[in-house]
Amino acid sequence: MLSTFEIQNTTRGRCIALYPGAFRPPHRAHFIAVRHLLTLPEVDEVVVIISNRCRPIPGTTLALDATIAQRIWSIYLQGVEKVRVEVAPHTAVGHAFEYFDHAEVEDTLLFCLGETDISKGDDRFRNLENLSNQSGIQARLIQAPTGSFPIRSTSLRAALVQGAKGRKEFIAALPPHLTHKQREEVWKVCREGMRELSEDSKEKARTFINRIGLGEIDELSCTGHKKLDQVFRVRLKDDRCLFVKYAGDALGTEELGNGQTLKPRQRLSVERKGLKWLKAYMKSDVEIPEVVAFDKKTWTIVLSEVCPNGHSLLEDLQNGIFNPTIAGKASQFLAECHMISHPVPPLWGDVKADRQHWKRMLTLRSTELPSAEFPKDLRSHLTTLMLTSEKAEENRFIHFDFQPKNILVSGDSLGVIDFEFSASIGDPAHDLGFFLGHYIYWILASSTGNLWEEAIQRLLHAYQLGSGDLWERMDFRVMAYTGATLLSIWTKERSELTNNFLMTLKQTGTVLLAKGIEQRGAVERILYQTLNDYSR
Repeated sequence: MLSTFEIQNTTRGRCIALYPGAFRPPHRAHFIAVRHLLTLPEVDEVVVIISNRCRPIPGTTLALDATIAQRIWSIYLQGVEKVRVEVAPHTAVGHAFEYFDHAEVEDTLLFCLGETDISKGDDRFRNLENLSNQSGIQARLIQAPTGSFPIRSTSLRAALVQGAKGRKEFIAALPPHLTHKQREEVWKVCREGMRELSEDSKEKARTFINRIGLGEIDELSCTGHKKLDQVFRVRLKDDRCLFVKYAGDALGTEELGNGQTLKPRQRLSVERKGLKWLKAYMKSDVEIPEVVAFDKKTWTIVLSEVCPNGHSLLEDLQNGIFNPTIAGKASQFLAECHMISHPVPPLWGDVKADRQHWKRMLTLRSTELPSAEFPKDLRSHLTTLMLTSEKAEENRFIHFDFQPKNILVSGDSLGVIDFEFSASIGDPAHDLGFFLGHYIYWILASSTGNLWEEAIQRLLHAYQLGSGDLWERMDFRVMAYTGATLLSIWTKERSELTNNFLMTLKQTGTVLLAKGIEQRGAVERILYQTLNDYSR
């Protein structure tokens, strides 16, 4: 429960009630909160502050932006005095706090929250009392009487895409004072205002590049179209190429591995810290991005291009090209990450947070593999992998998403990208097994592949040479993680693959997981034998 407080002052100035929120769309409870603020005798003005972050529509790549909320508030407030609506440059709460910079000492600022938010506690306002004390401006948190209206904007956004089927639910959630014509107008504004989230994010990326003066933009495009949290490729007129990641629309933490959710903002901070640390202490000739700019207000990071005119290793593997030199270089890079002697600082905030992230990744890729078809002994092997790997955690730089799509190739040059999942705590066997599992998937899938045996040999030997005695402590877990990775792909891709290949994938993963748990050493021999059994 958030406490309320007030600093007493003998001279009364203006009293401004600030009501920050996303309002996508604003509904009956929101209007009741404003009406409540207007009834308070001390209030001179109510300011509704709209966040400039989009809110996605569940199950789609569509969203409502700030202009939609602004238009709807204008309908609700027709004829209502003493209310002003503002769109925040970034977050609504952050914009509300900026009123401390503009208010006079004798003024009072009221920060309004709904009953549900106050009952849960809201960390965004934890610094309110300190700001009040520092500025000498009276301030307090007040509760809006909205608890009896259990309406959620998320549900209304979901109703929008249902068309006529969702219209009744949507209309019923609007303020009761609206006329029939106004209700129809609100419905129409929202229905016609749905837009692709990537388009809104693209404009924000463009605005950011222009604001920080990195150069004149020649072309700005999405790198892919399957995720809500797009990465944008920016080509400047001086021929430089940059990549922009934006997470300003994210709420909380996404479900890891689910591409149809927004990117948590903290992942951009993790990538920034990880890249800066690697740049400082790693001597590899493998390219990694430079952090060109990072802005915590908008949660935007700009990265340099690596391997210009190159392509992903995934493209090679999909075409049956298994280049031993590239396989060895990738594995060598991983060994160098794991063997840097300088202590790795926490990337997620502190040691506890890094450990929590590591444990989440561990369970996600072992015991939480989602399949009811796993037999009891296979589940037992996954549990054993989780327990043994948890005990083997060390302070090392762990990538946690080291796979072919994040490895770039240009001739014999190599680049590695996407460090958002990295941490300072984990089991190095996870990284190598995850990479090896994805590599083997394409060996199994390829009907034209060649040189795969030499590529696997280079991959394993390069890591062994670069990791010293670390390899001896983790070789059996590498094998187990390889199998677990294949099983993970099997659970996710079942609707896209033939039954015969699914059986091959499951059998290969099961054998490698079991061999890794039950046997130590002879990794290369077991791997070749298993692949020859199932790849032909």
